[in-house]
Amino acid sequence: MKFLKSQPDAFGLDVSDFSLKIAKLKKNGGFFDLVSWQKTEIPPGIIQKGQIQKEDELAAILRQSLKDVKGGSLQTKYAVCSLPEEEAFFRVIQLPSKAADEDIGQMLKYELEAYVPLKIEELYYDYKVIPALGASAKFTNVLISAAPQKIVDSYLSVFKKAGIRPCVLEIESQAVARALIPKSQSLESIIILDIGAGGTGWTIFSGPTVIYTGHINISGRDFTNLISKNMNVEFKEAEELKRKIGSANDGKKVWESLVSVLTALSQEIKSVVDFYKEHSIEFIPDGRIAKIFLAGGDSLIKGLPEFLRESVGLPVELGNPWVNIVNQKNSSSSQPISKEESLMFATALGLALRGINL
Repeated sequence: MKFLKSQPDAFGLDVSDFSLKIAKLKKNGGFFDLVSWQKTEIPPGIIQKGQIQKEDELAAILRQSLKDVKGGSLQTKYAVCSLPEEEAFFRVIQLPSKAADEDIGQMLKYELEAYVPLKIEELYYDYKVIPALGASAKFTNVLISAAPQKIVDSYLSVFKKAGIRPCVLEIESQAVARALIPKSQSLESIIILDIGAGGTGWTIFSGPTVIYTGHINISGRDFTNLISKNMNVEFKEAEELKRKIGSANDGKKVWESLVSVLTALSQEIKSVVDFYKEHSIEFIPDGRIAKIFLAGGDSLIKGLPEFLRESVGLPVELGNPWVNIVNQKNSSSSQPISKEESLMFATALGLALRGINL
């Protein structure tokens, strides 16, 4: 959802239930440098499942984060901002191949009513036609995104109070895919799992676009709570144990605490794979998922890729948020945050890529 036709480079702003991340890029030849970044914790209760509960408190946190940004100052109030995955609708819809441009908007209204439990008047939505891969395309593929007006308006209200001027609002999955998929093109169908403190977003990317998105109610905080309960330690200590799993003396106990929830996560992923087998579109018509990319701070749990690889039966690897930012052939390329830490910033970096290319 784009608001302005022309503006200076914008920074990426990713706001989730328990943290916000800021990232700003600067062009460096044909690639980019990360010149400003910030991660700030958001206390529980200010945002719940993507819905802002305390606007003034969130605005104050945002204002302070803008002042605390690391690296160079942002030097702009313009931002490309995320919208919460769990409150949004985002997918490719297939329409008859001969649909005229003037008919697409009307057709999509009927499609939205079938998929979204809200009236059209209660939604903001946008769409674009995805170019056909061949002259004999059977369908017109239309990428549509929608979000409840009350949710979008609450975020816009907070941004205004914080002195931020959003030029684009983008659903998290779009930004993560832009960060992780080389040149935003894939000849294979890929699942991206963004595992964060508030939940796990899943995205299926194929050809030139995101195809489907969804949300799994399994989060990094669930991991921490299980460790806290099973090992009888405080939440803060459990969080530290989670980060050090594999190197701590009691790493085996920590891992055993997580097996049940990770098994549940793998079952959810299998359901996504099965869903795509039945609902794949013409980009990759056989419905086969080739691999899984992991992103988000809680994707860094040691042993997680191997566990999911064995339980789901697909190749699993940590995503590379620098793939479209730095020259991958230049081993001397360096950025102020590590590749591991950048997985926490995957959404913000994807938003920043949109911001510098407006």
